[in-house]
Amino acid sequence: MKKERLRFLIDVSKQQTATSKQQRELNAWYASFEQDPGYTEQLSEAEQFALRSRMLSAFEQEHIRTGWWQRRRYWSIAAAATIAIAVALGSLFYLTNPADRLSTATEKSIDLLPGGNKATLTLADGRTIELNEAQTGIVVGNAVMYDDGSAVVTNHTDDPSADTPSLMSLSTPKGGTYQVTLPDGTKVWLNAGSTLQYPNRFIGNERLVRLEGEAYFDVAKADARSSKPFRITVGGQQVEVTGTQFNVSAYPDETIIKTTLIEGTVKLRANETDASVTLSPGEQGLFADGKLSKQPVNVLSAMAWKNGDFMFDNEPLESIMKRLGRWYDAEVVYQNAPKNIRLYGIVSRSKNISTVLEILEMTGQVKFKIEGPTAGHNERRIVVMQ
Repeated sequence: MKKERLRFLIDVSKQQTATSKQQRELNAWYASFEQDPGYTEQLSEAEQFALRSRMLSAFEQEHIRTGWWQRRRYWSIAAAATIAIAVALGSLFYLTNPADRLSTATEKSIDLLPGGNKATLTLADGRTIELNEAQTGIVVGNAVMYDDGSAVVTNHTDDPSADTPSLMSLSTPKGGTYQVTLPDGTKVWLNAGSTLQYPNRFIGNERLVRLEGEAYFDVAKADARSSKPFRITVGGQQVEVTGTQFNVSAYPDETIIKTTLIEGTVKLRANETDASVTLSPGEQGLFADGKLSKQPVNVLSAMAWKNGDFMFDNEPLESIMKRLGRWYDAEVVYQNAPKNIRLYGIVSRSKNISTVLEILEMTGQVKFKIEGPTAGHNERRIVVMQ
């Protein structure tokens, strides 16, 4: 589409004078702008990410409460639906004219690489093993193997007749992620700065694990191996399932434990009061100050990290910066008290921190500076200047 035509369509849409044919034309471009070389060749990689982010923001605002997250082809739906074009394109109209683009005032003299496959396995006898960063996960049983079948540890054995199984833990540092397949076939993905404690086999009348941090669970459905309920002890609550997919976020520096259900059924129970809440798909359980509650939620946002993305769904800046600090292994410092800023957007977790910060700066609401270790501090820092 020629730039002049695009600008005309944006103008009439913003003024709410577009004909149905003009609106359909603009909606069609909206859904396939990445295939328009005449437009995208004017944009840097960061600007193209920012454009996707702002479009996703408008789309979410229009569809999140009507179950759009259940349909994986949401860009196709965007083309077919009448969406809030004025909201999306009004906020990014400056991108159609290079002279109007926001400049990034902060020069990134240093950069931080994204996290990767990093984790430490602690065996029952106290030995620790730094897992292979070329691998993505391990499989636990009487032996511990990598996903490709190679051995993690060759001299670890367990007596199947013993009353007590061996307890292990898998820990990811800041900037780390790893996956583990438990003895019942349950798969768990650990996010950065997280620890999962589990047995090398499940005995008794339950399958019990403990979590600190964030993890995505794909619990094996009930069968001969896993007919017992699967329970997760996290903070002051228990999560109970039989076979389902969900995400739990329970970092020590967060005041709320969030359990987001993707499919199946989950029951949350407060340890002190025995109060309980049952979640249905598309709901998020909240545990704070010993109390349970639930709310509808965009599940794509909760599971985006597992799929390699950051997705910000009307998320406070402070929460976003905590996530970036964990993934890029950096301390976040505020020059002033954090403002009450909420942002929408999506960007790949494989990008260097400079690209992510540039996108956030393009909102016009915040500025950043990256600092390496100095005599005054040993940590890598992201300074929020606002």
